[in-house]
Amino acid sequence: MEDDFLLHFRLRDKRSKIRIAKKDLEKQIRKNFNAREDLYSKKRNIALLPLEKPYQKGFVRFFVLRDDVLYSKDADFFQDILKVINTYMYSENRKFQKTIRKYGKKIKIDKPQRIHGIDVRTWLDPKLELTDRQRLYFRKVSEYCPMDRQMRTLYQFVEPWRFRLQIKPHIITHYKPVIGELESEIAEISNYLDQHKRQGIAIKKVFGGNYSWKSKKEYTNPPLQGKQFFQKQSALQIAENYLNDCSIEH
Repeated sequence: MEDDFLLHFRLRDKRSKIRIAKKDLEKQIRKNFNAREDLYSKKRNIALLPLEKPYQKGFVRFFVLRDDVLYSKDADFFQDILKVINTYMYSENRKFQKTIRKYGKKIKIDKPQRIHGIDVRTWLDPKLELTDRQRLYFRKVSEYCPMDRQMRTLYQFVEPWRFRLQIKPHIITHYKPVIGELESEIAEISNYLDQHKRQGIAIKKVFGGNYSWKSKKEYTNPPLQGKQFFQKQSALQIAENYLNDCSIEH
């Protein structure tokens, strides 16, 4: 009798089995995700090997100090700043151009390049290699990010005229060897995690949240003019507004 009671107590209902299966799947996804991150870390830390015959792969453009700044007493001061905010751009030729469409025709224009802005998180990081005097040459600005579609805060260098662009051949002198076992392990785990259902679970459980239409940002000051505003008004609203105007006139 007692054994039957204990056996009945240990039996799980359907909801409990589903919940346990979900938790096991989440643990498996988290385990594989962490394993892939470790493999990516090992891949990044592979030592570079020198090439027997270096070769040129296009050109590289970056900022350097202007000649008058280079031979001044503050050359080392601004050189340390440039190490933090310098940017590099690569091209197949020296022109550094891109193709755009204007008035139905394809034209080539020069690629713009500017110094790097420091985001707030990096600015507050104690590992940032800038002294208190060097930080005085930065100002806090807000600019629109087309990738995130929102405004972001950056710290921009206030005297960009101290730098100029320089173009040099891009010479490849080292290469990173490919380890077959490491690549096969990464491909196997990625094949498991890249399935649609598991991707959703990873976004919700591993990355810390999911996106919902309810989290869509609402404008605090919506536009009150323009074509879209008038399209939102229904015929009843237009008629009601017209009757109110007539009653006020009479």
